[in-house]
Parts: sequence; structure tokens; C-alpha cells
Amino acid sequence: MSSYIRRSLIALLLLVVGSASSSAQVASISDSSKARFTLGSTQTMAGFIQLDFTDLNARLAAAGLPIPASGTATIGIGSDLRSGRWMFGAAWQSVIARSASDAAHRTRMSGSLSLFDMGFAVIQRENFSAYHIVGLGATHATVGFKTLGDFSFNDGLDHPERELTVSGTTALVHAAMLVECRFHRESGAEFAMSFRMGVLQSIGHQSWGSAENSVTGGPTGVRGSYLRIALSKPMGSKREAILPILTTIVQTAAQ
Repeated sequence: MSSYIRRSLIALLLLVVGSASSSAQVASISDSSKARFTLGSTQTMAGFIQLDFTDLNARLAAAGLPIPASGTATIGIGSDLRSGRWMFGAAWQSVIARSASDAAHRTRMSGSLSLFDMGFAVIQRENFSAYHIVGLGATHATVGFKTLGDFSFNDGLDHPERELTVSGTTALVHAAMLVECRFHRESGAEFAMSFRMGVLQSIGHQSWGSAENSVTGGPTGVRGSYLRIALSKPMGSKREAILPILTTIVQTAAQ
């Protein structure tokens, strides 16, 4: 990932977390030990994403290589901080690998998705909320090409290009609608199920590389849509948001 994108995303996240933390300090100190969704939540999530790499797919077709399916499953973790009707969150998701093969070649794609959110509750009830969400993020795609078929050891030495892996990272903007249903147990504990649908679009330059080397002239542009379902628990302290947020930062910066 380019240093500009990395610095921009980290600066945005620090601004969001700082703003949310300052706002949350108005809560009563005597109630600080009680887990509640009004402070925030941590999530474990799974879903489905449809990604359209138009330029990449055109180049694969022109080269006579198989094109993997555009849709695949995702899994990940996330966290959000809340103040009144506002929500500030971050989530990292792994995009499950998919592949396509013909008689001579195999193409394999995998990747990840990082999203940084700012949301506003258009509906807010005791056990139900609906949020409009916008934000920035980054997507990372790894594409592997492999020549199929048996070969000799010496042939492998003579043609190391039989297998090639390249990866590309790009910044994106996104918008989504989130619906959260909260449930109360007899013990007093709370949990929630949330359903989120969104769209995303890449912005700026897409940076490609292979191992430690940069790759010039790579394809650009990705857009997509996604659906994700999350199981959430309320926060008893803002510190509970640290691990998911740090995971998102580290994974995004490492790309």
C-alpha cells in the first residue's frame, strides 16, 4: 500500500476515535462499569461480497486466462464507538479465495477489505436502530496465475514463470445501511444481530507489486456491493474497541 494511503487512513481513524472518545466522556462515571450499546460494540461478522474488477478481468480474457467468480464469502471482526445518534467504527474482513481453471491454467484470487465508518442513526429505539453509513477504506487483492500439467524438475528450473503472484491495493469510498436488533437476556446481558448492505468504489491509483518488487502498468478500478451479518456485544469500556481497531490499522497498513 502506498505511504499516502496508509497515512491518510491512519490519520482518519485516529481523528474518528479521538472524536468519539471525547464525546463518550460525558457518560456518567457511576455507570461506566455497565456494558451498554450506547457506548459501542464489538462484532464478529460474516457475509458475501461482489467485486467487479473490470480492467483486470478484461486483461485476463485478452491473455486467455480463466476468470474467477466475482462473488465470494467474507469473515472478519469490527468495533464501533457511539455518542448519541453518531457511530464511528472500523472493521477488517478477509475475502475468501476463489479460483477458476481451464485445461492449461489456473487463476486464483483472494484478498481483504478494510472499512472505516461514520454513521448516523435515522431510527433509534430501545431494541432497534437503523444507521446510514459513509466512509473510507482499502481493498487488497492477490491474484495468482499457474500453468497446469506435469513437468520435469529441469523444466521447472528452466521456466520458473510457470507460477506468478501479484497483489494490488487501492483506497475506496463506501456507503451502507445498517439495521441492528438488540436482545436482552434474563441475566441482564445484552447482544445484538446486525444486517448491513453497502456499495463501494475505488478512488485514486491502484498500487501493484510482486514479492518485494513493484509492478507498473497494472489494472485499475474496482467497485462492488456487499451484505454482512454480525453478532455484536456491548462495551463496558472504550478499551474493548482497541483490539479490533488495531487489527484493522495493522492489516491495512501492512498491505
